[in-house]
Amino acid sequence: MGKTELSIVMPVFNKAEMVSEMIDSIQANDYHDWELVIVDDGSTEDTIACLTRYVQRDSRIRLVRRERQPKGAPTCRNIGFEQAHGDYVIFFDSDDYITPSCLSTRVDAIKQHPDADFLVFPSVQYKGGRMEYGSAERAYGYQVFKDDISAFTRKTLPFVVCNNIYRRNALLEHHIVWDTQLRSLQDSDFNMQCLLAGMRYEYVLTKPDYGYRIETNDNSITKRISTIEHLKSHVYALDKIYNLVQQKYRHRYDWDLFLGVLFIFQMVFVDELNVAIAKEMQLVVRSHNTFHGMIFALMLACMRMLNCIMPCLWARKLSMSLYLIWLGREMKNSEKARLEAMSGIE
Repeated sequence: MGKTELSIVMPVFNKAEMVSEMIDSIQANDYHDWELVIVDDGSTEDTIACLTRYVQRDSRIRLVRRERQPKGAPTCRNIGFEQAHGDYVIFFDSDDYITPSCLSTRVDAIKQHPDADFLVFPSVQYKGGRMEYGSAERAYGYQVFKDDISAFTRKTLPFVVCNNIYRRNALLEHHIVWDTQLRSLQDSDFNMQCLLAGMRYEYVLTKPDYGYRIETNDNSITKRISTIEHLKSHVYALDKIYNLVQQKYRHRYDWDLFLGVLFIFQMVFVDELNVAIAKEMQLVVRSHNTFHGMIFALMLACMRMLNCIMPCLWARKLSMSLYLIWLGREMKNSEKARLEAMSGIE
């Protein structure tokens, strides 16, 4: 392979029609000095056949099969990054969409910011074949928080990885890799690694160039994150982020970290409370902050008692009412701030 300026790393697992739409949008860009490293995670033959046709027609596209464990997007992204040749790297999802000027905008901008290790660009939802420019729901990449580390630990994400363009050498220098032990929260973990490593970054306020497709089928993320595999992964992820943040900042972000635990808790225990996993989460909090562990224990005891007389959903909402009121206000304020930022873009 010759030298390429931009590498795009994209894991794929089935969804051939959506993958085709994403690849077509990449090929339709007004920037051409790119390579697309597709890493297949064990797709069916029809998806492989679809990908093979793209490889045969465009020499910039490579198809790599995942041949090591574990299965999952983090492993695929690591494999793709290892095989990337570009000065800059972008991680895209395979079922989304980019605008025709996405790649040129990002490459031009990072060339103009020589001191930045990565840049952050806005994204919006992609619905019905169009970008939802007027909606702040699930819009990322806007500078609306005073402290991004605080926001990430609270799980109110300032940006996601697909918003960003990275200098490949910066990721190598800081040893940033995708954590293959995580079944979810992978994106947040990758970004937190970058921030805690002290990587320099800036926001670029421009018209959103990335369309993020929200899953609406029965196999949604919300349902998957409640499986036992994902629940155990949540415990691992929460303990990991406590360790990383406290190693660098001691107890400065303890309250934010605790709010992040509550966010995960209210997301995964909707229809049924897994007491064993809930206790593991409480032990994680207690091991890092005794007082917050006590608060969590009281909340959990209250929820279990209420669950004896009402469904889990309502028991959770009542026991977490103060947190949920705060979360609602926080989400409303951040959405308002995003709308204000979006209104300033032509």
